[in-house]
Amino acid sequence: MYELRRFGVPIVLLPLAGERAVGYYALAERLVGSVTFISTAIAQLSVPIYAKLQGRSADLLRAIYLSAQAQLLGFGGVAVVVIMLGQIVLPRLLGQQWDIQMVLLTTAVYTLHMMLFVIFGAQAQAMYVIRRTSFMLWLNMLLIICLFPCIWLFTWLVPAPYKPVGYMLGYMLAHQPNHVLLHRATNRWLGKPIYGMNLIWATGLGAAMFAPFTGYWSLLGLLVFLHPASLHATREIVGLLREARGAKSGAVQE
Repeated sequence: MYELRRFGVPIVLLPLAGERAVGYYALAERLVGSVTFISTAIAQLSVPIYAKLQGRSADLLRAIYLSAQAQLLGFGGVAVVVIMLGQIVLPRLLGQQWDIQMVLLTTAVYTLHMMLFVIFGAQAQAMYVIRRTSFMLWLNMLLIICLFPCIWLFTWLVPAPYKPVGYMLGYMLAHQPNHVLLHRATNRWLGKPIYGMNLIWATGLGAAMFAPFTGYWSLLGLLVFLHPASLHATREIVGLLREARGAKSGAVQE
């Protein structure tokens, strides 16, 4: 059901914006995809931890929080570097026929979506672990129902040069009802979700990745990582990853 979202490009973006816009979107998607392996690897390592803690709600909530935090730090941190270097590297790789700023702006919006997706994606993983698969099916159906009107509206409204960005804005907005419902489901079946530094880190990283378009003062958002709470959170993430590796190794041996 969730994979139906991929039909948005041929059904909406291509007819409304044309082949050039699809090319910009595809390149942005490729750039983001080259970084998502980090969050995917951490998410896969986290599943054995979730399974181990599924009968202990407080510990499971803490593991969900730390997993999302580790994914956010790994993915968001590298994405900021990719966007910054993209201004120098992409013109040399792609040539002058590409609007590099459009590619990077679409990539930045896509990355912002993925950072929100990472925060709530850890909760979605937990729903599967505690066997709330029917809820996830209905949630994905809701996404598809919201997705196509949102991407059509934003792609249609945004001026021609920025239609790939408009498409991504609609794509991001369509996911927000799912995030709200995941928050409520987690609160109902596991306990009050923990967000803590995750939202602060997402804000800092989000500001930094838009620095090429808003001014390099936006890089000041990265100063949140110098806060003592950030340093403590980083140590907790290292502990979670070590535990996850141990749990995965134990599962393989069994």
